[in-house]
Amino acid sequence: MPENEDIWHYLAQRNQFDESAFKYASWNFFDFILGRTFDDHGDMTKARRYGWTTTVDTSECYFQCFDRLKKMKVISSN
Repeated sequence: MPENEDIWHYLAQRNQFDESAFKYASWNFFDFILGRTFDDHGDMTKARRYGWTTTVDTSECYFQCFDRLKKMKVISSN
């Protein structure tokens, strides 16, 4: 990411983003989560046994996250 710092500051100024967000950015985690070449299925049996009944729509969760990032001016709303 350090090689993109100048680009980030340019985009941040142009779009009124929070420029300090760059120092928290890391592609490593993003690549790890979204770059898998295998299915990642978790077994929720034990969690359900202990009362966890909440479910989350993954796509909707991503949209909510992006909406929050837009409101925080971390990403563009365009």
